[in-house]
Amino acid sequence: MSGLRLYSFLSRATWLRYRTKIMAAAFAAAHIPLLAIIGFLLVGTAGDLHAGLPLVLVAFVATLIGTGITLALLSGLLRPIALTAAALRRYRQERTISYLPATFTDEAGTLMADASHTLRELDAAIDE
Repeated sequence: MSGLRLYSFLSRATWLRYRTKIMAAAFAAAHIPLLAIIGFLLVGTAGDLHAGLPLVLVAFVATLIGTGITLALLSGLLRPIALTAAALRRYRQERTISYLPATFTDEAGTLMADASHTLRELDAAIDE
């Protein structure tokens, strides 16, 4: 399927859950500026980190704060996908329809709404 190359590659890491892969990628990417500053100071100051230590500390604290905010936001954005997956699994295993909101209009919101609508139609067709 088109557009799934990166996902296909990352899905090989079967020991990690989907959510963990996203969080690890965000964590690693958020630290690139800090690593660049440290690398610049190592090269630019001939190894004298003492001169750049205040900058590294400020960048480190800012990176931690930014990473925490990013991970919290990603956690919230992943919640609709997790709820939809759990609802589909619950229906398949127990034939119980879970509530999924149908008021959101972005991709994750329409995924929840479409899954909820499809489960209700499927359940009605099975009952006929």
